[in-house]
Formats: sequence, structure tokens, C-alpha cells
Amino acid sequence: MSLKRKKGRSKEQLFLAEGIRLLEEAVKHGVSPRGLYTRKLDLSERGEGLKNTLISRGAPLFELNSRDFNRLAETEAPQGMIGLFDLPKSNFDFKAASAARRILIVENMSDPGNLGVLIRAALGFGFDLILLAGENVDPYNPKVVRASAGAIFGVTLMDSNCDQIKNLKSRINLRLLAADLQGEPESRWKLDGQNQKGSETNAPLALAVGAESVGVSEELLGLADQRLRISHSARLESLNAALAAGIIMHQMSLVNDRRE
Repeated sequence: MSLKRKKGRSKEQLFLAEGIRLLEEAVKHGVSPRGLYTRKLDLSERGEGLKNTLISRGAPLFELNSRDFNRLAETEAPQGMIGLFDLPKSNFDFKAASAARRILIVENMSDPGNLGVLIRAALGFGFDLILLAGENVDPYNPKVVRASAGAIFGVTLMDSNCDQIKNLKSRINLRLLAADLQGEPESRWKLDGQNQKGSETNAPLALAVGAESVGVSEELLGLADQRLRISHSARLESLNAALAAGIIMHQMSLVNDRRE
């Protein structure tokens, strides 16, 4: 099936999401599939209810035999239901990016599990936008979609580069933080939009995270207002990139809650 590969998804401008949970999340975020594929006589009561909801929202239903359904599925246990979705536009949009108050910048993340978890964490901790810089795994790769646990339907993703980030930073007074093994310890973190003199600016905030093997690029680090590291036992060389970013995003969300 061509949609299992990035080339096919780009050509058709479509992607697949398997399983009841992912399709329930799509419904939750107001996203309806272009088509709904089911395996005959294989849906639970929960699945039947979801199927009826999606049909009522205009999703065409295609009932497949087991052989054809399994050819379409990526997982061994897709729960008898697969949704076909339009591929969202991913071009950088300066106006839309300018409206975001919390931005996650993901650079050169090749691991689909890590990218999916980052998308999930961004949604959970109130980030408005995810900018994908460098060479990342396709966010609509089936493994990323599954790892996001459906959060892919609730966030805005845009392709970007350092020049666009630099322009955005200067134009909207964006304060950029970067996860870095050589960064400042937690006691010196400034997560609340403070400027370099320590006064409150209520500026929008961005967090940049890179792949575990190389971290954030020197070019992007050069734009950062502060570099952050997470203290941990010396018995461990480093934290998983998605875990580290999740910890920082959680701390940023706590600061934001206190400000509100």
C-alpha cells in the first residue's frame, strides 16, 4: 500500500490511522476521515459506536474482507478499523506561527517513537505549535501517528528552518530555550518569558530539542536565549530526548499556570 511510505503519502496527500483509540482522538479534535475501512464482523461494541459516529459525520464506509484489510493495516491488531485522512498542510506560515504562545521546535528527530511522544507531550502541556526543522522522520509515518496516541490530530505542525525561526524570534520577541547537555541546571532556568535583565515581558516561548545522538545544532543553539540541562545520576549518560523535552515542557506549563 503506497500510504505506508512517505513518497506515497506525499503523492496522494493522505495518511492512515489505525485503531479505535486513534479514531476516537480524531473525533475529539474535530477531524473526520476521508474514508473508514473496517473488517467484516470484527468490531467491538465500542467500535460499532465509533463507526456510527464517523458515518454520521460523513465518512464513507468500506467494509473489507480479512485479506484486504490486513494488507492495508500496519499493525498486527488494528481493532478492525482504519481511517483515511487528508495530509495537513505543513508549509511554514509566519502569521499562524506568530499567534502561538508556546512552540516546540524539533530538529533532526529520526526516531518515530520519540517524535510521536514529543507530539503527545506538546499537546498535553499546552504547546500551540510544533516546528519541524532539519531532517525529521515524517510525522505522518504510521509509527509516529501511533506513538502520538492521537495527539497528531490536536496539534499544528509546520516545516521550518533556522532562518525562519530567527525571523520569527526577532519579529515577535520570541524567547528561545534549548535542551542541551552543556546547558544551565534547573536552579538557573528562566521559563516565564523574562528578558536578559530579568524583567517580565510575557513573551512567547519556544523550546528546541534535537536528536539524542547529536542534540540541537550549533546554528539553532546560537539563537537560544538560554540552554537547559536536566540533572540526573552520573550512572546515566543522558536522558531520552523525548523524556527530557517532556520534563522541560511540564515545568514550562507550571510556570504558565502560575502566571494565569
